[in-house]
Amino acid sequence: MVLNKHKSYTLDDYFESYKEYTSGNPAYIVSKKQFNALLKDYFSFLSKELIDNAKEIRLPARMGTLAVIKRKPKRYDFACLRVDFHSTKESDKTILHLNEHSDGYNFRFHWCKKDILISNKSMYELVMSRANKRRLAHMIKVEQKDYMEI
Repeated sequence: MVLNKHKSYTLDDYFESYKEYTSGNPAYIVSKKQFNALLKDYFSFLSKELIDNAKEIRLPARMGTLAVIKRKPKRYDFACLRVDFHSTKESDKTILHLNEHSDGYNFRFHWCKKDILISNKSMYELVMSRANKRRLAHMIKVEQKDYMEI
């Protein structure tokens, strides 16, 4: 496998790795279009399980677990809360998001890397897409979905 010098991995990187892995077996050869469609469908399924059904997802090959978690901030100051830029601009005074719609809880995606068997695991990061973040916000505000607390 060729090391990737990019900052993040893309579907093209996954496809190149898949081609190398299956090069000796013609039964697994698929086009790039089919591969991308399959991965997008699978990632969409994982996203729905994670956000809509509030499930914890165990990743294959002991790569940890994914979940949406909620927690109360330790303090209600600049260190623990985010700035509400819209309200701040309107009032000319710094206003923080208090998350009153969720009783003060903050929600986020969490990748638990506790049981991963690789070195330098702290160097890896999972950044969810904007669409997934917006869907999580919709589920919290409109659907009033509840997630596990840590």
